[in-house]
Amino acid sequence: MKRLNVDRARKLRVRQTDAEQLLWHHLRHRHLQGWKFRRQHEIGPYIADFACPDADLIVELDGGQHGEQMIYDERRTLEL
Repeated sequence: MKRLNVDRARKLRVRQTDAEQLLWHHLRHRHLQGWKFRRQHEIGPYIADFACPDADLIVELDGGQHGEQMIYDERRTLEL
C-alpha cells in the first residue's frame, strides 16, 4: 500500500489543478509566515493536498470531482 501511495502522490504533484498550482505558489518556500508546507503529502492511507506537519494543519482543495465521494471525504476528515 505504501508504494502505491508514493506513486499516486507523485502523479498528483505532476497533474495539479489550476487552484492547487495557485495555492502552492503562495505556500512553497515558506512564504506563509515561515511555515513549511508539503504538497500531496502522505498521511496514513491518505494523500493530503497540502500539509504543514509542524502546525498540524491539512488543506484540501475539493472541486467538482469530490461531489461523488462525499462519504469518503467525510470519513477522511474525521480520521485526519
